[in-house]
Amino acid sequence: MAPELVDLIAALSAASERLGNRLHPKSAASLADLVRVMNCYYSNLIEGHNTRPRDIELALENRFDQDGERRNLQMEAAAHIRVQREIDARYAAGTLQDAASQRFICWLHEEFYKELPESMRLYFSADEKLSNNVHHVHYVHHSENDADGQRAEIERSVSVVERVIAKAKDNAGLYAGSEFIHAMKFIREKSDEEWVRLRVKIKNEKPSGVLLSALDDATRPEGEAIGSEKNTAAELIALVKSRCDLFYDDTTRSCFVTVSADNSTLRVGSTAFLEWLSYAYYSQRASSASDAAVKQAISTVSGICREQRHTLKGW
Repeated sequence: MAPELVDLIAALSAASERLGNRLHPKSAASLADLVRVMNCYYSNLIEGHNTRPRDIELALENRFDQDGERRNLQMEAAAHIRVQREIDARYAAGTLQDAASQRFICWLHEEFYKELPESMRLYFSADEKLSNNVHHVHYVHHSENDADGQRAEIERSVSVVERVIAKAKDNAGLYAGSEFIHAMKFIREKSDEEWVRLRVKIKNEKPSGVLLSALDDATRPEGEAIGSEKNTAAELIALVKSRCDLFYDDTTRSCFVTVSADNSTLRVGSTAFLEWLSYAYYSQRASSASDAAVKQAISTVSGICREQRHTLKGW
């Protein structure tokens, strides 16, 4: 290498170090995120993969394009940046391995591909013979089949949720992260089977302070909330109707129910009534009702009671 280039590299490294030392940690972290997107864009562009910076940013929020080819490029970019973050974190902690070692290279490829769906680990040569050649590790096969693309995205979203479940045992805040919420919304919208399986797993493994009903509300797909809550509220009202007698007390101006099973009397809206209603619904449906649906049901039951002002049996 020419001596002048060596001097130029040294000067650039020194200037970069001086700049880094002057930056506030938050500013440095924001700049690092920006540089990762830039590096990802140009690195993939060299490979012939033109993923726009805006598409990369959307991918990091788990928001992917409907077009199969563009979505695959976004997934590749998201994996690229996730691995780069891990490399940066290991470097900062002093645990980064020798970048030229076999162990590091194997770790790098495994880390890059571990959350990508099987369909993106395939390579088709010119004569369409399927290969798994490591020399083509950066090549992404773009399926033109939308069903394949959707399955791939479900697989990726499931990986995101599974990772959060594992790590959230020590950091419950991960359940509030945009990556988890977007992934869970997508699964809930596209795969009932996976959504139910993951919801049960979350219920069994989440920290005690995390409310499953709150996660249900946060991960409800757009357009589902109103209809779903109305249906749930209607089920709650029907449940009260089938199991209770309702009456209004003029003295206290309150609504009460008498539960047929044990003849207990509960004031509508009280903690005891709320607990009974929530448990009765869960026993029937094996799922929890949202706060909005419960409030709507209680309001309706109270309204019926106040309007009719007498004991209602089998109302």
